[in-house]
Amino acid sequence: MNLNKRGLIGGVLILIILIIIVLIALASYFYFFHVFYETKVCITDKIMDLNLSCSSDDQCIDSIEAGVGQISKIGKTPEFIRKNVEVILESTVYCNEECKINESYGEIFGEGKVESCEDNEKEVLVQVRGSEGLELINYFRGTKK
Repeated sequence: MNLNKRGLIGGVLILIILIIIVLIALASYFYFFHVFYETKVCITDKIMDLNLSCSSDDQCIDSIEAGVGQISKIGKTPEFIRKNVEVILESTVYCNEECKINESYGEIFGEGKVESCEDNEKEVLVQVRGSEGLELINYFRGTKK
């Protein structure tokens, strides 16, 4: 009878360990891989001239980051937002003696959700996974203080 109790206790411990392993695997999946939110930005062929002299694309991007309302606040946001803004700026801003920018649209610009871009437009996909969602939550908690 004493041997049966040991077997039962061992079985329960193994079951508990297996449940913990499954929970860790699920948490890891949702943290690193699962996409909780996805939106698209479409970059058109329409060009706006910014009337800024330039010698390189980076100079135009730096000028925009330094002087345009909300973009100048990007440095304080979570890293994944900064990376996505950088990808969008690198895809839209260029130097051709003067800084130029391709018009863009999408949900992040206050417009409706875009299902797909036109054939002649470049598409930038912005995804929020679990780790990035936690960055956002922590960012918004910190800005409310």
